[in-house]
Amino acid sequence: MLRPSEAVCADRAASRTEGAIGNYAPYRDLYTEFDEARRFTIEDDESNAVELAVRVRNGLDAGKFRLSNEGS
Repeated sequence: MLRPSEAVCADRAASRTEGAIGNYAPYRDLYTEFDEARRFTIEDDESNAVELAVRVRNGLDAGKFRLSNEGS
């Protein structure tokens, strides 16, 4: 999962051309529901698309994002 910071999400939501969300507060709980998935997450506000793609590829190759029923 690619996940920018909550501040970036709120800024993007507010600056939408259509469907702008000026008050992001109702979405904070939804944002934090993904905290437990950090193992499968790339959190980054600065990297460009190429840098993120490399990180995704490296994570896939290393099995970082693999789901397991073993609770690991």
